[in-house]
Amino acid sequence: MSSNFDGLNIDKATWTSLKAKFPNQSTPWNEFVGSGAIDLSEYEGTIRIAFRYTGSGTNLALDGTFQLDDVKIYGEK
Repeated sequence: MSSNFDGLNIDKATWTSLKAKFPNQSTPWNEFVGSGAIDLSEYEGTIRIAFRYTGSGTNLALDGTFQLDDVKIYGEK
């Protein structure tokens, strides 16, 4: 999550990791893992949410992609 991403320079933005459940190495490749609810109530103003994963870069058995499904954001105005 970032509050200072300008829409262009992703590396210059300050990013805060959000606590969520993630798949691990033993999770079957086609199994979706629910992240659980992520509370954003402590943040104000415009925020940006990004999804990032890091592979090893050397081990093809560990490098791949993640799929996102059913992303839902609820809030109050």
